[in-house]
Amino acid sequence: GMMDVLYCVLNDSPEALNMMQEEHIRVIISLLEKFGRDPKVLDILCNLCKGSGVAVRSSQNNIVDFLLPGKNLLLHSAVVDQVASSRPNIFVGSVAGSALYSKWYFEVAIDHVEQQSSMTPHFRVGWGNTSGYIPYPGGGEKWGGNGVGDDLYSYGFDGAYLWTGGRSTMVIPSVNEPHIKKGDNIGCALDLSVPIITFFYNGMKIPGYFRNFNLDGMFFPVISASAKISCRFLFGGEHGRLKYSP
Repeated sequence: GMMDVLYCVLNDSPEALNMMQEEHIRVIISLLEKFGRDPKVLDILCNLCKGSGVAVRSSQNNIVDFLLPGKNLLLHSAVVDQVASSRPNIFVGSVAGSALYSKWYFEVAIDHVEQQSSMTPHFRVGWGNTSGYIPYPGGGEKWGGNGVGDDLYSYGFDGAYLWTGGRSTMVIPSVNEPHIKKGDNIGCALDLSVPIITFFYNGMKIPGYFRNFNLDGMFFPVISASAKISCRFLFGGEHGRLKYSP
C-alpha cells in the first residue's frame, strides 16, 4: 500500500529525506488519525528522524511540534491513541427575548467500530459549549480536553457512562468495551427551558441526565472519537432521517 511505498522510499533514498518539508510531515502524522497507531506510520516517522545514521533535527522538531502539541516529550512514557472531535455548523442557546427554539434533538448512527491498538477505542457524543470547550489531539487526562466530557464545558455519553468535568457516572451496566457497536444509535436531547440534557440508546431513554448547568455561551452537537470509528450526525429531513424521536 501507500505506506509500504513511502517506507521503502525513505529507507532506501537519503535524498528523499532532504526533500521532506514541514507540510509533508503534517500529512504523515495525519495518517495516525486515519489508521491509528499503525507500526508502519511510526516506522516512517523514525526514518524521518534519523537518515543514514545521522539525526535530522529539523524533522525531529517538526514531529514533536505537530504530534505532541503543548506537551513535554520527556514526560511521555507511552504513545496513546489520538482522539479528534468534530461538530456541525450548528449553534443553539438561551437568549432573552429571542424566538430561538428551546428544545433540540439529534442522533448519531454508528457505522463502524474497530480496535486499532491495545487501548479501548474512544467514543463519546453530546453537547459542547463555546464558553470553553476547546479539545486538541493528544490532550487526555490531566493534559486538558481530549474529548466530550473532559472539561466543564461539555456533556457526553459513551454508551454506558455520562461524562463531564473529566468524571464519569455509570448509567448503563456494561461489561463490554467499547460500549458501542456497529448499528447502534445514540440520541441527544437538549431542553434549554429547564435546562436539562438527556440521552437515548437505541431509542431507550437512559436513566441519567445533566441538569441545571450554566447557560452562558452557545451549545453545539459534538462527537469525539479515536481512529477506526465511523459515525454520522442525523438531524432529520435532508440532513439525515431520524431513526427515533425523544
